[in-house]
Formats: sequence, structure tokens, C-alpha cells
Amino acid sequence: VADFQVTLEPGGTYQFSVENDARRETVVIRKSDGDTGSPLSDATFSLAFDSDDDGVFETELGTFSTVDGAVEVAELYEGWYRVTELAPPPKYTLPEVQQVDVYVAFGKDNQASFEDLIPELSTQAQEPVVTIGAELTDKALLEKVASTTEGEITFVLYGPFPSEEAISCRPGYAYGRGTVKTVGSGTYISPPVKVTESGLYTWVATWTGSDKAVATHDCGEATETVIVNPT
Repeated sequence: VADFQVTLEPGGTYQFSVENDARRETVVIRKSDGDTGSPLSDATFSLAFDSDDDGVFETELGTFSTVDGAVEVAELYEGWYRVTELAPPPKYTLPEVQQVDVYVAFGKDNQASFEDLIPELSTQAQEPVVTIGAELTDKALLEKVASTTEGEITFVLYGPFPSEEAISCRPGYAYGRGTVKTVGSGTYISPPVKVTESGLYTWVATWTGSDKAVATHDCGEATETVIVNPT
């Protein structure tokens, strides 16, 4: 409260103007690992303000990135704000809930919290023992991916090899490949690859999400190795 004093002369007309600065507040955006609860850095968010309280967040306030699990945005007016996760930290995929509306009020603990997960991909060859001329397929189980996140699994079959010790997943040993589009978690089957030579073959599957997350597995896993016998 500011006090001021004026002297009024009889018969005069006077006008007084007083300007008040609107109070400002801070919102804290938090990011953590959905499995461990550990704080995560390098998640990117946008913040928008509904300046006329009509349900439309028309005032974009910029993008912000977390450091040690949080980022603070200060000097905000009271009202509704929309926080949207734009990009997850490296190795993580976007969460199921990517957008949170928060009402910023004075004296309130103004927070918006998000949890990200590391996508997981487990695979298994569908035909462990076949003969020359068979068509091989691979099955991939993709987990911890939001239902709206699109992506693609690339299946590569390597071989033939004379023994398990000789198995290699260098590009020169690729025998066949195929891709499958994905939406969210689920089970996905590779396109078939026909084999015309005997020996050992192994699959490697790699998922790449629209949010740039990646999930894959090691070369030469037992569940991904196929024996092709002569006819």
C-alpha cells in the first residue's frame, strides 16, 4: 500500500490516476521416469495461456526444457495455462498424457507433472527349425509406448551362417528385410522372407518412434535364431 498526499484548492477540478501492477506467479513443470521416479533432464515443453478465459490457449509463451527433472516459468498472470510435452529425453518415448492444463493462482503450488518411459522390444522367430524354401517371419512385442505414438519396426534377417560362433549382424550379412508400421504398444509380425540356402539365420528388429525414441535388441539372441535344414 502506497500513501500519497495532495492539496485541493477551492473550486478546482482534480483527477487522480493510480496504476497497480498485477501480481505474478510461477509454474513448475516436472518430468520423471515412469518406472523409477527418477528426475529427467532434457524434456521439452511448450506453454500457452488462455488470456481471455474462453477455453482457447491462444497466447504461446515459448518452449522450455527440464534440468534435473524440473523447469520453472515465472512472471505468470493468474489463469489457465496449457503445458504440452513436445519431445522426451533421449532414450524415452512420449507419455500417454502429453498435455496438462493447470490453473495458476497466487499462493498455490502450481505444478504440472509428466512421466516418460523407455520403450521395450522383445522378439521371437516364428519358425525355429525349417527346410530350404520356407518363409521366415519374426514376431515383435512392443511395450511402454503411448497409444497415439506412431512408429516403424524394421526387421532384418542375417545369414546363412555355418555355426552360432559365426553369426554376425554386419550389413554385409543381411539376407532380407521388411518394415511394419506401428501405433502404440502391441504385437507386430514381420513380412515373410523366403530362404533358399541352408544354415543358421538370425533376426534383429529395431523400432523407431515418431518421437525419435528407439528400441532394439542384441544380435544372435537364441529366440531369434533359425535353423534351415536342406530338403
